[in-house]
Amino acid sequence: MVKRQEAPGRLEVVRSFVNTLDLERGVDELDTVEGLAGWLAAASSLAALPAGSPRPGESPRADELPRPGGSTRPGVPPALTEADRRAAVELREALRDTIAGTGAAAVVPLGPSAPRVAAPAPAALERLNRVAARLPVHLRFADAATPQFVPERAGIDAVLAGLLGVVAVAALDGTWGRLKMCPAEDCRWVFYDHARNRTGVWCQMAECGNRRKVREHRTRQRAASTTPREA
Repeated sequence: MVKRQEAPGRLEVVRSFVNTLDLERGVDELDTVEGLAGWLAAASSLAALPAGSPRPGESPRADELPRPGGSTRPGVPPALTEADRRAAVELREALRDTIAGTGAAAVVPLGPSAPRVAAPAPAALERLNRVAARLPVHLRFADAATPQFVPERAGIDAVLAGLLGVVAVAALDGTWGRLKMCPAEDCRWVFYDHARNRTGVWCQMAECGNRRKVREHRTRQRAASTTPREA
């Protein structure tokens, strides 16, 4: 049985973004400017699922990822540069570090139905904060009940600020802590933990989990075979 991994709403765009580094296949989709453009094109369909585009005259919200496609779409550059690619990679790695620090191994149980996710390592948060400081947004209210995170810059910065806006909203509604990184060193795939008690550990237990169990079993067997027997 294949484990469900997709995140709800726009958080799936963030999950797609951090998984542009696929260790198992040895693929980095953001390795080239063309790769970044390709991911943006694919992400535009994901970003459109939960809600539509801003109304005419409105700035794009940072929790609504701006879409690629040229100057006719707000906040997205008509052409990408190597500096844009490096900025995207820097944010991706900062998010991956943060998710790794709040993954399954960091869950602290408080009770049968109330696990608490431990805070990420200070170094991971410092890295994420450095990136976030270069992607400013401000809060705007379309009405009293509809606050919006609005990117203060255009181009790729608006796209990356949009991703951070999604993370901010997810942190507030409790879904951010369900994004976890598979602990298998040759995988490190990010998945959304749908378990009621947030007890998910592996992206796929039948693959990564079982491989780890097999390796640990073989390690114990080798250790037992090399232990001198008492006379």
